[in-house]
Amino acid sequence: MVKVLIMEDEINIAFVLKTFLTEVGYDVIVAEDGIKGLKLLQTGLLPDIILLDLNMPGMSGRAVAERLYLDDRLAKVPVVIVSGSSPASLDFPSKDIYDAYIAKPFELSDVLEIVQKLTDFNHQKGIVHL
Repeated sequence: MVKVLIMEDEINIAFVLKTFLTEVGYDVIVAEDGIKGLKLLQTGLLPDIILLDLNMPGMSGRAVAERLYLDDRLAKVPVVIVSGSSPASLDFPSKDIYDAYIAKPFELSDVLEIVQKLTDFNHQKGIVHL
């Protein structure tokens, strides 16, 4: 089963994403901020994909993405930025650090499409915008 890690501090958004992705067959884990998400990953969790908010308390999504990129074990895990910020914003990490961007507000069908594409074993790394 494909494992999805959601790092999102807005409880309603995290709940909707978790409920939807669980209903369509994904194993979903939620961390309410970047620090808690990184702690989960340090305990050995290896998700197939990470949905990452940029504006979170404690540690920004950009800082989380940069740490993931530098970790040999986690660097190959696709990272999807889910944010109301524009990719031109200084909040965003470098384009080679994340695999896709979904703008808030989003359609759940767009989230599912990206998750399906990026968890496909034949996936070629490249940025996907919706």
